[in-house]
Amino acid sequence: MLRLSLFCLFVVFLLTVMSGCKEDDGGNDISNDTGDTSSVDKTSDDISTESTDNGKNDTGEEDSNAWLENFVAPLEWTLPTDCGTVGESCENLNGCGDDSICQTEGWVCTPDFTEEERTRSEAYPYCMSYACMSYEEASCYCTGKGAEVNAAKCSGGPRAVLGQCAMENKLCTELTCCGDLECIEVIPRIKKCQLRCENNDDCETGCCSDLLGIGVMVCAPASECEDPCVPHGGACEDTPDCCTSMCVSSPDDRIAGCRHYCYEDEDCGFGCCLPFDSGGGFCADDIFCGK
Repeated sequence: MLRLSLFCLFVVFLLTVMSGCKEDDGGNDISNDTGDTSSVDKTSDDISTESTDNGKNDTGEEDSNAWLENFVAPLEWTLPTDCGTVGESCENLNGCGDDSICQTEGWVCTPDFTEEERTRSEAYPYCMSYACMSYEEASCYCTGKGAEVNAAKCSGGPRAVLGQCAMENKLCTELTCCGDLECIEVIPRIKKCQLRCENNDDCETGCCSDLLGIGVMVCAPASECEDPCVPHGGACEDTPDCCTSMCVSSPDDRIAGCRHYCYEDEDCGFGCCLPFDSGGGFCADDIFCGK
C-alpha cells in the first residue's frame, strides 16, 4: 500500500463521496472506489508549545511555554568555533567527551544535562534526542550526526524544531514552509510543503518524481521511483494506486481511472467537475458536463 500516505491527504473528501454515484448523459453508472477511510492524523511537536493569551495554563498557573509566543528563532544554524563533542557520533558508547553524553537512539552525542535539569526554556529552546539545547549546541548537533538522526527538523532549521514553520509533507495553510520547501496545492484546497527537484540527484532519497500527479517534480520516497503512482487518467484498481486522485469505476473508459476530485468546476484545470449524488465529484472532459 505505497499510496496510503497520499490517500490520507484527501480522506475528508472521500468520506463525503465514497458511496455516491451518478448517471452521466450517456447512461453510464459511475462510482468511486475508495476502500477504507480513516481520519487525518494530527501530530504534535516533541513538547507542546501551546499557551493561552495571558500566559497562563488551564489551572491559572503561569505557563512555562508562554515565552514561545514572542520567541523569534534564527532561520539557519550557525556552527560555533568549538562544539566539543556535541553532535559527534558515539557508536558503541565511544566518542563523547566530558561535555556530552551518548544517546543510544541514533548514537549521537548531546549536551550533558545530568548535572543540570533542562526543560524547554528560552535558554534551551531546541529539544531533540531527549535533550534541550541552546542555539549554539543545537547548531553543533544539527551540523553533525544529528543531521542524520533528526534529518527533517535539522534541515528545516531552528524554526522547524520549535514548530514555527511547516516541515515536508505537512499542511501549510497556517504556517509557512521550512527552509527550501514550497507550499504546493497537492489536491484542490489542500496545500502541503514539498521540495521541488529536477532530477534524482537533487533529493536525499534519490528519487525525484511527479509524486502528486500534477506535473510538478518533487522529492519523493525511494519506493516511488521503483513503483510510481498512477497519474490522472491512468488505469487503476483502487484509490491508493493513484497519485493524488481517486479511482473512478465506469464502463466508459473515458471516465474510468484515476481522476482528480473536485467540489466545483474551478477546482479542475481542465473540463469541469462531474458531481456524485452524495456531493463532490471528479474532474472530467467538457463532453461529460454538457459544455
